Amino acid sequence: MGAVALNRKQRLRTLENHIRKAAEEIQKNGLEIGRDLCEIRDEELWSDEYGSWNQYLKERAGELVGKSFAQAVKFIRAAEVAKRLPSKIDDDLTPSHLTELGRLAPDKGKETGGKEKDYSALKKQDVARVLKTATQLAGGDAPSVRDVRRAVDQELGIDRAAKAERTKEQHNQGINLEDYLRSVLGRIEGITNNLAKVPGESWTLLEESAPGLVTRVAVACDELAELLRS
Repeated sequence: MGAVALNRKQRLRTLENHIRKAAEEIQKNGLEIGRDLCEIRDEELWSDEYGSWNQYLKERAGELVGKSFAQAVKFIRAAEVAKRLPSKIDDDLTPSHLTELGRLAPDKGKETGGKEKDYSALKKQDVARVLKTATQLAGGDAPSVRDVRRAVDQELGIDRAAKAERTKEQHNQGINLEDYLRSVLGRIEGITNNLAKVPGESWTLLEESAPGLVTRVAVACDELAELLRS
């Protein structure tokens, strides 16, 4: 093994060990984990042992982070957004705060499925403006995730109250949320169980034939989880 290859492998193991250690306090160290995963991805440190980045992350996320693939994607997304923060950032900003700010980034376009965000195009001035609004909504205190979400909604012109009213109207027209969720829960559980049985090689082939699709599924699952928790 050449010196360069050995150094790359040593760096990979160093980062992986750092991720495992950070995962012991995952709520505190999510952004740090995301930055380490970004380095592994961007430097292609996975390439000596895996056919693709997604294959590496799919197979290693649980062991490294102690969480799902979707959670690892969330940490990576938070690290990407953190690169676009103003120079002075609040240490209280968590991956959940950064995920909300990531909604400001434009979509990459149809060639990647139409739903992936281009975080490199996220403008620092937009982030700074939204954080200022979020701080105002928090009464001058450190903004909560909900404050940041409301500020991002204002920036994007999203009216959740109107959306809730439309949902209420649909309910009054005969749509029962409880019945709907019960009707789809079995399908969601079935899909989850089936996907858990898919071998890593199949995920690799899917990534090659449909770039961005795996990430879209992970992000959609993550957003559903966030919606239910909120």
